[in-house]
Amino acid sequence: LATIVSEAVTFSDWVRLAWDSLRSPLCCSY
Repeated sequence: LATIVSEAVTFSDWVRLAWDSLRSPLCCSY
């Protein structure tokens, strides 16, 4: 169970990082 939780946290962190990297160019272009 701990492995699943840690993988879920890592995945959410990766999604947040990818979302930030995608969102910043969009914000900067306007």
